[in-house]
Amino acid sequence: MSVDADHLGWSGGMLAEVGYLVERIAHAVGPASSTLGRVVAAVAVAKHGARLLPQGARLIRRHPVGSLLVLGGCLGALYLLRAPGRPSQTHWG
Repeated sequence: MSVDADHLGWSGGMLAEVGYLVERIAHAVGPASSTLGRVVAAVAVAKHGARLLPQGARLIRRHPVGSLLVLGGCLGALYLLRAPGRPSQTHWG
């Protein structure tokens, strides 16, 4: 997704949609969110993800290496946002 100087409104709107999608993903995986909040965020992610999927596919076809690097970075960030593992409840000794 590049910023098109001839269509700044469209480019800015698309970037805003991507930002909203990232915000909803963070809310859906955030450990401080309530169950209802996570469900609502997951629905928003599915809705906005479906709307942005064609543009994402076009971006991957035009810039395959850069797109995969960005995707890997996003997946890494989601991995770091996950809830930390709970300590074992059994105590030995």
